[in-house]
Amino acid sequence: MKIFNAEQIRRADKVTIENQHISSLQLMERAGYRLFRKLHENYIPLKGKVWVFCGMGNNGGDGLVIARHLYEAKQEVVVVLVNFSDRRSEDMQANLDRVAALDIAITEFRETSSFPEIIADDLVIDAVFGIGLSRRPAAWVERLILNINTCPARVVAVDLPSGMMMDGIEGETAAVIKADHTYTFQTPKLPLLLPGSGKYSRNWSIIAIDQDPDFLASEPTFFYYTDEKEMVKLLEERPRFSHKGSYGHAFICGGSYGKVGAALMCAEAALTAGSGLVSALVPRCGYQVLQTSVPEVMCVPTSDEDLITGIQPEFTPDTVALGPGMGKDEQTFRAVMEFLNTYHGYLVLDADGLNILAEHPEMWDALPGQTVITPHPGEFKRLVGAWKDDNECLEMAMQLAKRRNVIVVLKGAYTLVTDGDGVYFNSTGNPGMATGGSGDVLTGIIASLLGQDYAPLEATRLGVFLHGLSADIAIRDTSVWALKATDIIDYLGDAFLFLQSLKR
Repeated sequence: MKIFNAEQIRRADKVTIENQHISSLQLMERAGYRLFRKLHENYIPLKGKVWVFCGMGNNGGDGLVIARHLYEAKQEVVVVLVNFSDRRSEDMQANLDRVAALDIAITEFRETSSFPEIIADDLVIDAVFGIGLSRRPAAWVERLILNINTCPARVVAVDLPSGMMMDGIEGETAAVIKADHTYTFQTPKLPLLLPGSGKYSRNWSIIAIDQDPDFLASEPTFFYYTDEKEMVKLLEERPRFSHKGSYGHAFICGGSYGKVGAALMCAEAALTAGSGLVSALVPRCGYQVLQTSVPEVMCVPTSDEDLITGIQPEFTPDTVALGPGMGKDEQTFRAVMEFLNTYHGYLVLDADGLNILAEHPEMWDALPGQTVITPHPGEFKRLVGAWKDDNECLEMAMQLAKRRNVIVVLKGAYTLVTDGDGVYFNSTGNPGMATGGSGDVLTGIIASLLGQDYAPLEATRLGVFLHGLSADIAIRDTSVWALKATDIIDYLGDAFLFLQSLKR
């Protein structure tokens, strides 16, 4: 699913109006009514009032459509016009006239106005700015936003929480609506997916408004939102006359004294994700643990008791995962470099593999093309340095992927994958995944899919999606508080089954 900027969204509206032979007022009615239906489904009937805060532009017009339909559904409604400008959009004014003709309470909020008394049983609809905001609002409007944030009622934002701009948030002190839910029109909005701005909306969902499909399909963008419809197409069926050699031999290199579990989880995840064969190279201290815990994995112990001091497999692996729990000892670094100088296949680099890379930048030149690197923000910062905001972080991820010919997986709430040409945000996953070992499991899944001959970008996107989907299924039985990394492995089969069921 594509993610567009504000100008592209305006063009989509314009093309929709032209091709569907409707007016902009009719498109606004469609959007507002469909959002009202969601409100009616999830919030109505309500014990208290619905306070609809409307700005002077088209977002305010959407709010007025919603207010009118709520009133017609017998809900008590108060419209608050936030008069930050003397100019009103034509469609907003038309809908204001419609509302004014009904018995709906309308009040104007200006710089000198007092904030109304809103109680916990009420609902606040934020329709002040939407995607049209391009600079910080006036100080008195920011005070209004802060008052809404401190009121006890639930808050629903229309399209985008007010105060949030499509290109980010202007400064740490900016006032932004803290929405319990944002209903955004047609496509995801980039700020909802980024940590600095996305934190202002606890949840969000898409309201389809039937924008012109040809425009949506043909309009270019760098940003995408990975959903199940795409992943179903990527998931390959297994031919009946296949065998273990058909699905690749994954080689897991990791573990050190006290951290063998990381390599173990990575290996088990690769096995569960479908690898035909999995071998794991670990220090001798990990041999018995790995052989006992995952008997399906072939163990290749190194000569050293506590460290990986040599990486010399007696076979040619189809895919390699390098780094989980490996440590950063100088002997380990030399072993890694010796291996990379002769290995040219699929590679996933994670954890201490990334930490070694940060400390020894000469290692970049030894990485095979299309290596997948899977940093969390701290590891990414060690690789590229600090960034001033989320947008610069995105640029740095794309530039790194392009410059080094790697695929970057920047882990987060909406883990992003980029090959330098596009950025793909993942739609699955939950806060329970913020636990030790979750990244090791992801590394094993991606490595497994690479060994099964998925193209690197496809393997990475599918792996990230399945990883999050498995965690989403797992928390139905465990919760976000109790989720463990090994639970993600245990429910991985259910994630595959879910995707397979969508093919039928």
